[in-house]
Amino acid sequence: MIFIAITILIPLLVALGILISPMWPIKETINKKKFAVLVGASTLVSAMACCGMYFGDRSKMYFKEVWNYKITSVKHTEQWTTHETRQERYQSGTDSKGNPTYSYRTVHYTDYHGPYWHKFDEYDKRIKIDSSEYRRWAKFWANEKHVGTNKGSSYMARSITGKIYACQWPGQFENIFPHSEIHKYVNKARVSKNTINQLPKPTEAQKKKYPRPVDNDNTSPIISYGPKFSKSDVMLMRRTNAVLGPKKNREIHAMIVAFHAKAGRKQIREVLTAWEGTNKNELIMFVGLDAKRKVEWCEVRNWLDMGNSTVNNMWRDSVMGEVFDVLQAAKVLKEIVPKYWTRPQAKTINHLQISIHWGWGIAAFLSALAITTGFYFLVEYKIFATTGRYGRYRY
Repeated sequence: MIFIAITILIPLLVALGILISPMWPIKETINKKKFAVLVGASTLVSAMACCGMYFGDRSKMYFKEVWNYKITSVKHTEQWTTHETRQERYQSGTDSKGNPTYSYRTVHYTDYHGPYWHKFDEYDKRIKIDSSEYRRWAKFWANEKHVGTNKGSSYMARSITGKIYACQWPGQFENIFPHSEIHKYVNKARVSKNTINQLPKPTEAQKKKYPRPVDNDNTSPIISYGPKFSKSDVMLMRRTNAVLGPKKNREIHAMIVAFHAKAGRKQIREVLTAWEGTNKNELIMFVGLDAKRKVEWCEVRNWLDMGNSTVNNMWRDSVMGEVFDVLQAAKVLKEIVPKYWTRPQAKTINHLQISIHWGWGIAAFLSALAITTGFYFLVEYKIFATTGRYGRYRY
């Protein structure tokens, strides 16, 4: 913070130096306006440098997390045309001096719209999709209906009328069309010095071996480092997250992270170190499976372990020693999360302070110093240019 204070004081220190410098003594009159321009402009630049330093370094607090939703409808709008007009400027002649004169005229044209394909989540947010995705869900839901028509019009061309078709989610769990988005949130605990985050700093080798999924735009709810899972297993977990994720105070991204049991529990700490811990809305279920997919070891973790431990314990107890079944694991989540899970808010650690790297301070200091000096010589040059080389008036 000392660099911020020094940076803000630079213009004032330079101005004070100008006033008291024996090399440039004050003359008979002080031009207060030009002096104020120098100090004011320099102070503004210094403030901008400080803001850049502050917000630039604080950006490291922002991390990505996955939000999950249900898609409730898909819509296909066929192409249609409309008769449109616009005003066009053109040269209509010249005036008495030969200069061009301009007028406006109305131009008619045919505008083409669509085709469009969209999906809508449970909050009625519209999201673009392609035709193949629309057809896949229209076939799966099997309830496509004609819901409207865009009547076509045109200008000196064939008009096209486009129909609008839509499909609605039937309402069953097995028919859920899941959707995931990546958002950013503030995580002070991960980047500040504190006694809460006990994980060591990850090495490049660890981050390469266990890359954080969301940082690579991977929203999959199953991450496996050995055991095989089917596409239907992944879809089942996506649907589970879509049901549990969007409700207020139950924002959750449940993830199964699987290993071969022989790899040992030490892999859990390796992954958590590489990921720099879990995100606020993540419930990470680590499982070690033997050759027959029996759960030999299991551990459930969430953000700073500040979530309700009831969810952790109940899910772990439900799978430990059993042959791992994604269907059963998802069923348990649907039973216990609505009752016991709350997305950790960490209000008790809002006091954590984020230290600003000294490099940002030096950069702001040097830039403010250079620009302030530049403003000074600019003002001096203007004065010399109007009052002679040595100028009667200093400022």
